[in-house]
Amino acid sequence: IITKFQWDYTLGLSATIRNFGIDGFGKIVCTYSFKDAFRDGLVPPFDLLNAGVPLTPSEEVQYFDLSKQISRQYSLVMDIYDDNLVGVPDDWLFKRLQQLMGKIGSRKEPEIEKLFLMLFQRAAIYYMAEQKLNLATTITQTLVNCGKKVIVFFERIAAAGLVNENIAL
Repeated sequence: IITKFQWDYTLGLSATIRNFGIDGFGKIVCTYSFKDAFRDGLVPPFDLLNAGVPLTPSEEVQYFDLSKQISRQYSLVMDIYDDNLVGVPDDWLFKRLQQLMGKIGSRKEPEIEKLFLMLFQRAAIYYMAEQKLNLATTITQTLVNCGKKVIVFFERIAAAGLVNENIAL
């Protein structure tokens, strides 16, 4: 739909890592990387903190139970779709499974969809891990108390919301 409009020029801003083209938009004429923006003083200095935390015992049980289910489902999918996966390199396997499945909810390939949903559920355990949220709350609160400006990134909006709710401003 967007390519049906008549424009003399278009400007697209993207955080896409790889070259990404859209029919009707022409070629990329300029790129400006994060490194360039930092060098030019457009990005202020910052500290990046990645911290690992253990799962709680109940989170760990959920994680390993899902891992067993995922292993069984993965074997089932590989058996069912073996002919469609011959010669697919390991690093393209999940991309190929996505192509076979189509859109989630389409019910085109329910066994593949079930595998992906289990993978998303397992990832959510890490994204919403209790100790991760507690640590993020503590660090954020400490920095706010010191008068620092803070931006906290999470994979899930709900996790950011929980940390925000627990910050005493």
